[in-house]
Amino acid sequence: MKILIQPEVLKKDVSPDLELTVQSEGKTVQILPLTAAGRVDYRAEWVPEKNGEYEARAVLKQSSRRYEDVRPLEVKDVDWEMENPVSDPAVLKDIAEKSGGLFMELDQFTPELLKGRAKRFESVKSGQVRKALWLNPWVFGLLILFLLGEWGFRRYRGDI
Repeated sequence: MKILIQPEVLKKDVSPDLELTVQSEGKTVQILPLTAAGRVDYRAEWVPEKNGEYEARAVLKQSSRRYEDVRPLEVKDVDWEMENPVSDPAVLKDIAEKSGGLFMELDQFTPELLKGRAKRFESVKSGQVRKALWLNPWVFGLLILFLLGEWGFRRYRGDI
């Protein structure tokens, strides 16, 4: 979990009284210690024991004021994917068959398998193009506009 506090709320308080609790069905499950990761950034880590709905309640106490924020949390699966990041060969094989790919174990791989399968992408060749600036109609129009402006200004002053 990551908690951000608006700097306007802190004013000049260097160490605010900040508390984070996790609740389930109105009962406090755990009070989490917060680690400062910056001036207005605090972090806490919590691993739930079971699936279910929880509430994260952050309370900031500052002199006579109390700021509170409650956020619902829903834990759908405690068995995290990243706890055991081993690939599932059966799923990978199924995906390869459905998408037109090729599944193989690491020891079966050889660079020759990629020949003819890997596509080559050629970059677009770029070159320099030279154009005369005077041939651009916008530059010509701007030049005419300046000349007309100067003529109008001189006429207004009575020089012409």
